[in-house]
Amino acid sequence: MLDGEVDDEELSKDDMVVFWNYFSATYLGHLQKQYPRTRLFLFASDLANWQLSVFSQLRADFFRLGLGPFECYRSMSSGVHGLFMSILMCDAIDLYGFR
Repeated sequence: MLDGEVDDEELSKDDMVVFWNYFSATYLGHLQKQYPRTRLFLFASDLANWQLSVFSQLRADFFRLGLGPFECYRSMSSGVHGLFMSILMCDAIDLYGFR
């Protein structure tokens, strides 16, 4: 989005963009002007900290089961962020393609 590779017309008024990296906060004002029809959000710090805590505990549990090694626990993929958001928002979740 910062590079202008996404045209505002490509996004519907129902689209939302969620940023979970706090380094993105400095760009939100610029992006809101560039994409006025799109709702832009930044994770609350409490939510990000909860996700890191849960992810860290999951990694520890997997290690105890003999699974791993894993990448740095602070390098959560967008899929894991999406999964944790889904856990908070959905009654049921089906996952495909996670490894």
